[in-house]
Amino acid sequence: MRPVASTLFVVICEPPPEHEAAFNQWYDEVHGPDALENGSFHKMRRYRAVGPGYCPAHYMNLWDGDYASEAEAWAYIHPRAEELKARGRVTDGISGVVWATMMLAVPTEGDARADTATLTTVQSDWRFPDAVTDPRVWLTQSGLDDVIARDGRFASHSCFTGDPDGKGGGRHLALFETDGTVDDAVRAFAAVGEPGISPTPPYQTIFVSPPGGAGGDVPEGDGLHGGPPQAAAWTMHWELITAQSA
Repeated sequence: MRPVASTLFVVICEPPPEHEAAFNQWYDEVHGPDALENGSFHKMRRYRAVGPGYCPAHYMNLWDGDYASEAEAWAYIHPRAEELKARGRVTDGISGVVWATMMLAVPTEGDARADTATLTTVQSDWRFPDAVTDPRVWLTQSGLDDVIARDGRFASHSCFTGDPDGKGGGRHLALFETDGTVDDAVRAFAAVGEPGISPTPPYQTIFVSPPGGAGGDVPEGDGLHGGPPQAAAWTMHWELITAQSA
């Protein structure tokens, strides 16, 4: 087991079907190495959604960093991202970014990362970041404490939350890693939230809005944007595609 990084940049993508192969090649051979080489992050892992439920995007990319705050992270990352874009290394046409946000680690008992083949994510409903702002309260209310206590195979877990001083405060994400099968994970988390990825508000990349990592604000109204009803938690299961380190 290794300690959890202090920050996690979560990027959820759905590349156009005709560009899926180019998307995977670009992430593994261009984008990942670029961001690791310039020091923006020290590890990247890419996953493909394989669990049941609401799934508007099938790829998730997790970037480990060590920043004290979201503001510090973007102060370092943004100019380097602009430099890569100026060099033609950022390919907006195939990246298919649906949502991206910078998250801060929440200390929890037994926190660790194992980089196993099966990953389970449990999110709060990211359309409604004010629903439960305390990540520890959300962990209990979502039923995750019961999963951790009942099933030792999921002891490798970590929890992140949006920066309270940024746009993402109240958006929570718990990661569970296991050597078991996806079917094992589906059974273990069957009582936690709704199956799928949390729906999100509309998103704008850092190249067309001030850096902040949480995309656009939720417009006035109920925040559903035609998506499924609000839920306390959303649970998805993933398979590891690639992992790269600086």
